[in-house]
Amino acid sequence: MGKEQVKTGTNHISEELMEDLLGAWMAMSIGIKGNRILKALSFNEMVICRLLYRAGQEGREITATDLCHETRLLKSQVNKVLSDLEEKGLLYRHRDSADKRRVFLKMTEEKKGIYLKEHRHVMSIIQQVCDRLSKQEIEILVEKMGKVVEVMDEVSV
Repeated sequence: MGKEQVKTGTNHISEELMEDLLGAWMAMSIGIKGNRILKALSFNEMVICRLLYRAGQEGREITATDLCHETRLLKSQVNKVLSDLEEKGLLYRHRDSADKRRVFLKMTEEKKGIYLKEHRHVMSIIQQVCDRLSKQEIEILVEKMGKVVEVMDEVSV
């Protein structure tokens, strides 16, 4: 590819640099999803379990609609994951006593260990990444990843 310039907002960046960004993004996605880091849970199950676990730790109630908003998954995808988690015994549903139409989701105490084991494994991998970066690089990475998520929320169709 040539050094064609592409105007994006106020930035003029080369198509080559955009291809490099796409390549890095894809490599990271493959590294996360493709290497089968998780053993007992799928990627989406892990994402939803993390949200359920954190809501439980914070004493918050969470619904399937909340999970759709937080994960940016389709309702059908969230419902499939919830059914799978319920089948595995990791999740239970209970109706709001004040509004029977609302259904809250909670992680079961009996199977919470499955999530926690996966979480520890993922954290050990993150620790290995952090061991190769400075604290400043990690902080910049977290900041920049957050910025990318914000921009993706704004431009996604």
